[in-house]
Amino acid sequence: MAKPELITAAFRSRGAEELRKEELVQELAFSLHLMSPSDAAAVIDTALASGMLTQVGEHLRLAEEARSDVTTLTPESAVNVPDLFHRIVAVVVDATGETQREVIRMVNRRQKENYGISPETEALLLAADAGVDVTPFLDEARQKLVQRARD
Repeated sequence: MAKPELITAAFRSRGAEELRKEELVQELAFSLHLMSPSDAAAVIDTALASGMLTQVGEHLRLAEEARSDVTTLTPESAVNVPDLFHRIVAVVVDATGETQREVIRMVNRRQKENYGISPETEALLLAADAGVDVTPFLDEARQKLVQRARD
């Protein structure tokens, strides 16, 4: 079953009322790191079937009751402490001079090559390859892996 909070989180993250299915999959799988792309597509299909999402041309929209949560979100209220993945990406950006977008693309490409490795782990490997001392991130990364194994 599609969890409303996951779908809503993707719309909030983009600050959008409408998204194409591909954009929603990307947000759930790669930007928010909530699930795999195939799981994201299945969740979206379930949300469409349940009426939580509606299709308007090529775009998907949240049902009216969920939409109010998204439209009241302001960019200032969306600011949070960066998660582990984004903190690692930031140090890779600093070390390499690449843009954040390009570093995330590199992580995504490497994830495809090493299917099954978490985005955080892949980002750590990329950081180590770039000469970054990853020691400050290891305990938190280890805790996340243990938590995922338990879930």
